[in-house]
Amino acid sequence: MPTLVRRGGLLALCVALCAALSACMVQLAPAYDTTIVGGLNSANQDIHALFAQIGTATTPDTFSARKPQYDQIVAELGATETQIRTRPMPSSAAIKKAAAALARMHVAGVAVDPNFTVYPSARAVADLKDTIQHMEAADEKTGLRGGLLAAFQNQAETFLTQAMTYENYLKR
Repeated sequence: MPTLVRRGGLLALCVALCAALSACMVQLAPAYDTTIVGGLNSANQDIHALFAQIGTATTPDTFSARKPQYDQIVAELGATETQIRTRPMPSSAAIKKAAAALARMHVAGVAVDPNFTVYPSARAVADLKDTIQHMEAADEKTGLRGGLLAAFQNQAETFLTQAMTYENYLKR
């Protein structure tokens, strides 16, 4: 009987220790938000539909047919960026403590990007929106073709991938 009591006490101690340690965990990233991911998925579909409609080239005289698509995409991206920037973020004090702990363990820091934001996906979405707006201006003025079209498409794909990857990673 004493062995059972000892085992029961050891089990209770292990459960209590696990509960205490899990309560000490610090959140270093924002929570996953299905609304944000939904906005990015919608923008992704609309952006790909726009590039499919454009094909290999456009001319300024057909721009008015694409104008509503540009407006829709810019509005989606603007709304999604606002949702990202207004989502609750982890405490900056907790993040600083984590950075200090890494420094004590001699984990080298990463060079800080001067355009860094605590909202990485918001930066990617803002850059994507800017890309789409520049593409719209070029489409209206001169049309899109060749290298210019490819550059806009590659840049849009890069920023979209960055935002979607970060937001989907938060689902962990």
